[in-house]
Amino acid sequence: MKAHLLLALLTVAVVGAVAAPVASAPAAEAAPDYRAEAEAFVAKCLKDPNAWVMNPPVDADPYGDSSAEDRFKKFFDAIQQGGDVLLLYPDAMPCELNPRTMKRERLARPPSEPAEAPRPQSHRQWFPDGRPMGAEEYLGQNLVSGLYYDAKGNLLGRVDQGKGTAFEMNILQASDFGQVVATCEYAGGKRNGLCVYWRDFDKKLKSGQETYRDGKKEGLALAWMQSGQLNILAHYKDGLQDGDEVYFKPDGSVSSSRRYEKGKIIKGATGQYDPKPYQQPPWERTVRYTSLGTRDWPVGTEEADPSGVVTVGRAGNDLWGVRPKTGEVLFSDNRGRTWTVAKADLGFKPVQIGVSNYSEVFIWGFLPTDTPEKGLPNRIVFSRDRGATWHTATAPVDYMLSLMVQRDLLVVGGKFLPKAGLKPGEDWFGLYNWMIATSLTPAGPGKRWTKMAPPFTGGDVGVVQTVQRPDAKGWLYVARELGGIDGPSGYEVYYHGSLGELPKLMARCAAKPDVAFGPAGKTVEVREPDKPAVVLDVQTGKPPVEPALR
Repeated sequence: MKAHLLLALLTVAVVGAVAAPVASAPAAEAAPDYRAEAEAFVAKCLKDPNAWVMNPPVDADPYGDSSAEDRFKKFFDAIQQGGDVLLLYPDAMPCELNPRTMKRERLARPPSEPAEAPRPQSHRQWFPDGRPMGAEEYLGQNLVSGLYYDAKGNLLGRVDQGKGTAFEMNILQASDFGQVVATCEYAGGKRNGLCVYWRDFDKKLKSGQETYRDGKKEGLALAWMQSGQLNILAHYKDGLQDGDEVYFKPDGSVSSSRRYEKGKIIKGATGQYDPKPYQQPPWERTVRYTSLGTRDWPVGTEEADPSGVVTVGRAGNDLWGVRPKTGEVLFSDNRGRTWTVAKADLGFKPVQIGVSNYSEVFIWGFLPTDTPEKGLPNRIVFSRDRGATWHTATAPVDYMLSLMVQRDLLVVGGKFLPKAGLKPGEDWFGLYNWMIATSLTPAGPGKRWTKMAPPFTGGDVGVVQTVQRPDAKGWLYVARELGGIDGPSGYEVYYHGSLGELPKLMARCAAKPDVAFGPAGKTVEVREPDKPAVVLDVQTGKPPVEPALR
């Protein structure tokens, strides 16, 4: 089994290297109370002083006010020292314990430094409910034993004394493949024999296969298209590509070919070479968002709709809207010609609303508070069945700024107050923007949330410039733009006039701008490199209107 980092968007924790194991993973033969056993394993890692947990549950974060940068540095320090990585599901259940000493032993060592003796180490995987998925024991690079289970606890396969069939299991719920990703034959603790990569293990649909000898690729390697048509044919010798590599078209004819010798190309590609045998399909469920009252959508703006409905999301003919003044949520199945009230009163001031292709609608906003310096209470209201039933949730952040849904994952961006609270004259928007996540179940969000690992989550990397208004009644910020998995994609300029309000986005810039307040703090000047300065009104976010000539 191999680790599937990221995510994906899943949570990571690092267990530091120590003389003895930090915490023992649950045995593969789980007791009936497997969930409690799995939770106890996570709790033990969180409390162990020799364990570094990069992404703990929000309600059990042992690192308090440590910055994201400090956590990320210690994460890599632990890996360099031979630490392990524990992947958590968004609701803080264990997902995968992956030994990093295996990678360390692959690094080249100076001739004067003796190689370390092989270390015994464990690799574990769990299902989201805490059931064991797999349990492997290694000695250095060699697989000694392995047990692999399906979601019902049935044994799929095993490796004993380095011999048997190992299963690579899928821990990413966002994957389009099934639970079993690959099956590989082992002997002597190494891959020896056929490795099959499965598109659908239950239906025996292959995506590829390779042959190994003593841990190295040997002989023919094949890859298939989703249709079952052969896509790639290649040859290996002693772990290196050696021989013809042929690409095929969907009709079975040859698209291109080239020849290798000892891992190097000796004959260039003929035909139209396409090195992309498989294209990952787009997400099946992506929630689209827009701020209330903006013109991100082509129909139903507040100005164009005399009923006062702000239309903010659409999935097919389904259209969702909100009346901010009354708090009503409205639904239309005929692209806005007629509306029905889906929810009469939100009970809070809505900030953002979004819909998905699965007739899901999510709305969030803030409740009134007299102590904004202590946080802004948030509320999330959502329906996953086209408005038939509604659920309410609260994200465990002090200042919520964003919400995103992909498949069955709910991700919130926001700020956490330090334990000592805000200092006099300090603004909460200058704090780091964390991303937290939980799983979405049929009954609603999970009970626990986890802090997602920076910088993989695409959260901002901090405010790069802060300017206080001359009368000390507002702040101007330049921050890295939220850019998704690929990282920040630019800069954003915000004006924040009060602790009890959300910051106002004033401008987006490709390059880092310089910003300053104008006279009396009523305007903002944004100066991007090699571009003329732009002056904006702090109240409207638009260029100030010149007085009319009399």
